[in-house]
Amino acid sequence: MLRRGVILQTCYRLRHELGRGTFGVVFSAHDGYRSEYVAIKMLEKKDDEQFESGITEIRALREIGTLSGVPKMLHYFETSTHLGIAMREELETLETQYKTKRPPWFQDKTVVAIGWQLTKILETTHQKNLVHRDIDSSNIMISIDHDTRAPLLIIDWGVCLDLAKVRDPNRRDIYFAHSFSVSSRMARGLIATKKCDMIMSLYLRFF
Repeated sequence: MLRRGVILQTCYRLRHELGRGTFGVVFSAHDGYRSEYVAIKMLEKKDDEQFESGITEIRALREIGTLSGVPKMLHYFETSTHLGIAMREELETLETQYKTKRPPWFQDKTVVAIGWQLTKILETTHQKNLVHRDIDSSNIMISIDHDTRAPLLIIDWGVCLDLAKVRDPNRRDIYFAHSFSVSSRMARGLIATKKCDMIMSLYLRFF
């Protein structure tokens, strides 16, 4: 049972829930070894989609976790019932910031800065042939450490696509993210491309 006070892997003491999505629940936890707070995503192993999403995210973060604008994975582990991914605990999602701090936080110059950051982050991750496929305000976070990492982070890489493994770019793809923000290509059920990420980031900026 995942609840406040439970200790995982002898060092992570769960504090409270940070968020809940389609694929798993994220908790704030205290890392007794590092003496710092971390975010732990827990995915149910009995749910095939959740478990596969967790494996996908682990693989992605091992590949791109050192890049600016991507969460740093500290550790991953398994319990009898869950797959866990421990990451740095950042601040708030862009969605929360928008709801609680406008105006004047989201002035025109801020929107431009956000767009520029998103573009740069996506350019670097696309160089690794990874397409996020779910660029949304709930998947953009404000980083704690503005000096050494990008002010923005793109999180939730559990449904990303490795284009290097796509043999037929025109085959059908049953997955697409929020229907109001996907590109027309994804809405038609086709494999996402790098351009699809950019289109979703444009939607995020203007709407």
